[in-house]
Amino acid sequence: MWTVLLCLSVFAISGMESQSFTKRHLPPDSAKFLRYFLKYLEGMDGKRRDEFMKKITAPIVYDCNFEQGLCKWSQIVKGDQFNWIRAQGSTASFKTGPTNDHTTGNRTGWYLYIETSYPRRPGDKAQLTSPLISDKQTRCLSFWYHMYGTHVNTLNVYVMSGSSALGTPVLTKKGTQGNQWIKATVNIKPTRAYQVVFEGVRGASYRGDIAIDDIRLSMGPCQNIRGRK
Repeated sequence: MWTVLLCLSVFAISGMESQSFTKRHLPPDSAKFLRYFLKYLEGMDGKRRDEFMKKITAPIVYDCNFEQGLCKWSQIVKGDQFNWIRAQGSTASFKTGPTNDHTTGNRTGWYLYIETSYPRRPGDKAQLTSPLISDKQTRCLSFWYHMYGTHVNTLNVYVMSGSSALGTPVLTKKGTQGNQWIKATVNIKPTRAYQVVFEGVRGASYRGDIAIDDIRLSMGPCQNIRGRK
């Protein structure tokens, strides 16, 4: 399947790549094809290779780095007590939250976070939802999260389908994780249309900000590559 997807990506690109890399180059064995494909990339100059890779790894409609807003994601209106905030630089509270976004690594980039200062109370929830995804394809949900502060509570991720009930989280992170961005991945194997929901839960005090950035919903299963930044 992955060979087919990669081939489709190759043939979807424009210009000289699609002309020079044709069906006669594709051996039936996926490992052989991968070796040939890597050799093909090595033969490109740096600029041409970078442009080529950008085309075949382009973000899809559900991805969001929050640089231009919430993309196709939205705040849940009913069922929670407050909203996620789009921010740059440090959060409003001392000794909690990130100082930079993950995408750019500096104070000019944007991310989402929950502000846990007053009037928020312990247990208050903020929920963010994706658009409805109905293609029933296996996807890898990946994102970066930041959970730093003495009273950080919980970050939950749900796959909601069939009703407005969230059900059981497919991923849960609890407590402070240090002053760093950490990557998380979740395999989604749907049987019907669904939405992904991020839920931040307020802890005992204002030192409980939780942030997320660089959400992706890539086709195919996750490769279990984790990271910290």
